[in-house]
Amino acid sequence: MTRKIQWAAIASTVVAAVWFYFWWTAPPVMGADGLEKARIPAGLIVFASAALLAWWCFAVLRITKQDINSFKNPHMIAALALASVPLLSSAFIALFVIEVLGVWMFIWVGLPCLLFSFLMALVAGPGTGSSGSKISQYLREEENNRRKKRTRIVVGACGAMVLLVGVAFVIVGVPSVGGGSDSTPSSSHYSASESDNFSDIDREFRPSTERSPLGGVGDCIALSGPAKNDVTIQKVDCSAKDATYRIFQLTRQSHECASDSDQEYAPKKTDEGDLFLCLDYNWSRDLCIFPGAATGRWHAVRDVCGPGGERPVKVLYGVANAQDCKAGGFAHPVRKFTVCTETQR
Repeated sequence: MTRKIQWAAIASTVVAAVWFYFWWTAPPVMGADGLEKARIPAGLIVFASAALLAWWCFAVLRITKQDINSFKNPHMIAALALASVPLLSSAFIALFVIEVLGVWMFIWVGLPCLLFSFLMALVAGPGTGSSGSKISQYLREEENNRRKKRTRIVVGACGAMVLLVGVAFVIVGVPSVGGGSDSTPSSSHYSASESDNFSDIDREFRPSTERSPLGGVGDCIALSGPAKNDVTIQKVDCSAKDATYRIFQLTRQSHECASDSDQEYAPKKTDEGDLFLCLDYNWSRDLCIFPGAATGRWHAVRDVCGPGGERPVKVLYGVANAQDCKAGGFAHPVRKFTVCTETQR
């Protein structure tokens, strides 16, 4: 039976590793405050939980040199319950309630309980066996008394650990357990700094030795045209009023652009080269950006501030959302900065 448990643990681990690989390498998805990591797959949670429990059982049986019948021992039943209940509860919460709460419960409660229950199972040890001579019975009784004492110590330590975890939850709190816009961690977890220098935003540009006929990283362009397939584009000075976008990255493929870019441009003509332009808004404290939704166009426009325009206020660094902006803003979660703006009325 021990061998079967070992093979079950190995199989569950392999399946969980495959799930983890595909989840970790998957592209980000659009969330309430921009791009974010996709939800943890149910298969990963289920097989990871099964693997942990299987390895726990295998290690206990292997070290104590017992068989599966040892789990009929009340002490072993208690140890198994201490290992499985927090683990399965955190998996259930991650699957059906709030994912991040389940993950935190697994880290703060599930893993410590796995460790302490393992120690508890080792303390429980093998059964007392059948009765023999009075001397043997006396020795077994002494051993049982010592084992019970050690068990009480371990159980007390487990209880203290659970209490400490509860206190930590109260003091530290659990980020991102709300719905809607609160689903992204608050910027207070990033030790954010701020700036009002919109022409030099830290971590915005991704330098490249390549250069497009339309410009290099840091240069500005003007876009116009009735549709995306009928575009007029030209390089302009970044101080020009129509310099709506600036190039922060040049790539060979569109998907290589940072996924939090404000716009992308694929070359349409031979004289435009073969590099994709990854674009951000060219913010200026003296002008406003009018997003496409405000103008009815497919592209944004930079102009004198007026109704519907977005006037930049400050840049927050290390922030993946606009929660700390007074009136909203434009978040760049991949590059970890947010431009706070005021919508003009």
